[in-house]
Amino acid sequence: DANSGEELYTFTEPQMQQTHADRVTDVEFSPDGGRLATTGNDGTIKVWDVKTRALLLRLTKKFSAKKDRLDFDTVLAFSPDGKKLASAGSEGMIQIWDAATGDPSYEWEAHTGPISGILYMEDGLSLITSSLDKTTRIWDVKTKGEKLSFPNGLLRDVVVSEGTLSASLVHPREVFKPAILESAASLILLHNHPSGDPAPSGQDREV
Repeated sequence: DANSGEELYTFTEPQMQQTHADRVTDVEFSPDGGRLATTGNDGTIKVWDVKTRALLLRLTKKFSAKKDRLDFDTVLAFSPDGKKLASAGSEGMIQIWDAATGDPSYEWEAHTGPISGILYMEDGLSLITSSLDKTTRIWDVKTKGEKLSFPNGLLRDVVVSEGTLSASLVHPREVFKPAILESAASLILLHNHPSGDPAPSGQDREV
């Protein structure tokens, strides 16, 4: 229980006989909390029913065609609608699976080094990945094309403006001055909504 810290249950026999044969590297709940995906160095992904602890799916990674060895999964991410499961691993590959049937949809080579993090963006159409090759990249899930890459890392994190409950004033000079002083190649602008609703407003789109 995330609020109390109380242990609700654990996987015991016969579930333990179906768990991973090697180190587990990541676990991921589905958006509705009903399923739990696990992956490890045994080259498998397993999807479990949270209430019954029953094994629903067992997905097996194939050998890398380019490198002739198993691409161990290290990280997982469910799509926001829970219909897709993305996995990424030691060979820098991303693979998309049908989360209901376990069928592989498609895969592509995303990084030159192991992928250490993967996350679906809220629209479900983009993935963001981080890798030991020292890059962070955003991908179009449908085309497998790279939308954005951050090869040089973060230079500075700057608070440009602190707004009120319903508005925030910001001028372009405050936005671009820190980037120019740092000789930055690019910048990303972020802001929060006090309401907690992350959907962009009309004013957001205008800016």
